Amino acid sequence: MARVFTQSDDQKSAFLKRIEEKETAKVQQVRERVDAETPKILHWAFKPLATAMARTKQRHDSQQGARGEFAVSLRLWARLPKSWAIISDVVLEYKPGEYAQIDHIAIGPGGIFLIETKAWDGAVLLKNDQCFRKEAGKWVKTHSPIHQHKTHQRRFHQWYVLHELPQPLPPLSHLSCSHRPRGWWPTSAPCRS
Repeated sequence: MARVFTQSDDQKSAFLKRIEEKETAKVQQVRERVDAETPKILHWAFKPLATAMARTKQRHDSQQGARGEFAVSLRLWARLPKSWAIISDVVLEYKPGEYAQIDHIAIGPGGIFLIETKAWDGAVLLKNDQCFRKEAGKWVKTHSPIHQHKTHQRRFHQWYVLHELPQPLPPLSHLSCSHRPRGWWPTSAPCRS
């Protein structure tokens, strides 16, 4: 079984504050959309409803993501040998005041693996740097985990250099894991600067 390490909450607090600010801004956008697209007489009913729906979706997505990340953490811990170290839910300050959150980092004889977890259900198509999910029978473009990986790799490298860690940087790869209610599938590709 792999060794598991955790990060102190101090580093995460500033990052979590930024996430809360982004979520509040999204809710405000929903409220502004209600203002723009509905008659003023109906704002009293639609604004609280739209706000509640937006916050419910945010909570659902966050909980689903946390469950997926936890399931992948358990599998990594159980399936990797003791020569590997696992750190989950890592927040890196890659330059002053700028943060990146990486779901899992696995460090072992094979190098460093940045692992992104997606708790998606249903069909997913990855084509080049684009990602599509099948929703209601239609392919809908969504945020690409491949693009996210490339960003994480760049930010990890910035963090590594910022903290003057030993050079050269060990081999760095990324791995994308999807935890779904009916299964688990990993995909892997090397990161390039």
